[in-house]
Amino acid sequence: MDQELLFWLNSILGASDKFDYAYFLISRNTLTKSLPLIALFWLFWFLGREQGYPYRARVLASGLVGIIAIALGRVLAVTLPFRLRPIHDPEVSSLLEGPVPRGSLDGWSSLPSDHAVMFAALCLCIFMMHRGVGIVIGIYCFLVVLMPRIVYGLHWPSDILAGILFGMGAAALLLLPIARLLERSGALEFLERREPILYPLMFLLSFQMATMFDTARQLLELAARAVSYALGVSA
Repeated sequence: MDQELLFWLNSILGASDKFDYAYFLISRNTLTKSLPLIALFWLFWFLGREQGYPYRARVLASGLVGIIAIALGRVLAVTLPFRLRPIHDPEVSSLLEGPVPRGSLDGWSSLPSDHAVMFAALCLCIFMMHRGVGIVIGIYCFLVVLMPRIVYGLHWPSDILAGILFGMGAAALLLLPIARLLERSGALEFLERREPILYPLMFLLSFQMATMFDTARQLLELAARAVSYALGVSA
């Protein structure tokens, strides 16, 4: 079933060069891939001035959920049994169409999709602030962010499904408790009084979420290699 669905979705490629190019560009460009979702959190941050900005605790909590979700995705990918991506599976890769190089993400396990974990978690956070907006952005993220990862052979459909379930589960369990903790502890009020610190931090977090924490992960990998070198352990 996994393989049949993969090939069915991949079959949308090849019918039109213009469609293939446009879909690839949209799915890889940060402006169309992740910024619409991130921009919604900024919108909710400034909504409801007359009511005392009622969404702010959940917006900050969503940022923490995003960090936890991406970390969860990496932990699961490392601890679960290794799974070849379709583009690395010799029985599958030769049958797939698409512009993604065969060496992409080589050595990275396919299960679960960390994109699915993080985007599903953040979409559910939006849904828990406004159901209609959450449904629309959820559909958008599935079509623009998650489905291309199946279409181009980066993930099996079940990788995406597992990531969605993990991400939504994390958001459902963590968003409201973290938001309440921010309100009751006074942390939200403390941060709101320190805008010169708060907004740069929010911008930094927005940038990292929009880029799937790629730059942060690169620096962590560099630090790990440096520590391994200093200790005389091959990395």
